[in-house]
Amino acid sequence: MGAKSLGSLQLPPVETVDDFLYQVSLSEFLIAGRLHGVLLSHLVAPPAIAFPYDRKVRAHMQAMGQTDDCLNIDDFNPDGVLQASEALQARMSDERLMIHDKNEGFRRLLDAQYDSALLRCGLLQ
Repeated sequence: MGAKSLGSLQLPPVETVDDFLYQVSLSEFLIAGRLHGVLLSHLVAPPAIAFPYDRKVRAHMQAMGQTDDCLNIDDFNPDGVLQASEALQARMSDERLMIHDKNEGFRRLLDAQYDSALLRCGLLQ
């Protein structure tokens, strides 16, 4: 994505979480600063470039193996974003696969936590 590509960026109408997830699923990657933007992007697999102003965003990006895609919000410049997006695009297939694998691992952990809680409550045999 070069500077000329910026003219092709679109802002589709998004009114619901489902609209957002659908649009993100069509995207190559997402640029976000808020935790839920990054989380929801990873939920449907596109990698993210993050501007973590909060430790939770950085921690999530680290858990997803995307620490190289965290940019410092205080040093923001458009050229840095373009360079980060080009670097991310160069390894896109690997990033998507890694995010998918991480999601599967987190789902297994969450299922085990729910099963454990239900067992303790006597709601699961």
